[in-house]
Amino acid sequence: MAAYVATVLGRGALELTRDPPAVPTLLVVFPTMHAAWGLGFVRGIVKKVGARDDSRAGA
Repeated sequence: MAAYVATVLGRGALELTRDPPAVPTLLVVFPTMHAAWGLGFVRGIVKKVGARDDSRAGA
């Protein structure tokens, strides 16, 4: 987790030299985007495992 935070902050620092007004947006959007992707991935895994368990219970 620390590596991720360091990467996002590092990218924000780099962006300060290129497009300073974009930095606050970048610091909010990156973690939000990755959290949503991660939760969607976990949800998909749980649904697949749950569906597999349900089919075994009926057999």
